[in-house]
Amino acid sequence: MTPMGNFEEWSWLTEWVENSNEYEANWGDSDSMHGCLEEHLNYINQYHLGYEGMDDSMQLDLLVPIKPKA
Repeated sequence: MTPMGNFEEWSWLTEWVENSNEYEANWGDSDSMHGCLEEHLNYINQYHLGYEGMDDSMQLDLLVPIKPKA
């Protein structure tokens, strides 16, 4: 989890994957963020039902595809 707007934390997450003794990246198609995902919690409530502005409760879950090292 990262607060909304802290997109630099992608570099921390990919560095963790690269340095892991147990896992390695399982990158996908470069046209679709290499399989990485950003999950925005409560998007419908915050944007489509009238919530305005960003606050500290807004967050993203950053997901990188991994697989066990062979």
